[in-house]
Amino acid sequence: MSSQLSGVLTALATPFAPDGEIDEKTLRRLVDRSIDGGVDGVVACGSTGEFAAMSAAERRHLVETVIDQTAGRVPVVAQTGAPSSREAVGLARHAQAA
Repeated sequence: MSSQLSGVLTALATPFAPDGEIDEKTLRRLVDRSIDGGVDGVVACGSTGEFAAMSAAERRHLVETVIDQTAGRVPVVAQTGAPSSREAVGLARHAQAA
């Protein structure tokens, strides 16, 4: 996204199921609740999103799910920091493509 961000962007928590997988149903409800609450955008895999404990594949899946659920209603910012430059670049390219 190339436009300026403004307003309130909320860093989404990442809900997990008892088996350790991302709880996609709850994540989708969280996205809707945030948008219904009036936020101007959401941040996926931010500091409250447990990104440091997630694999790159889980992070890509989470970003795709959040983008799908927002359905263009608000901007999505994907946090793409990683321990290695290679992983960070890969996550950033994925986020841009998604």
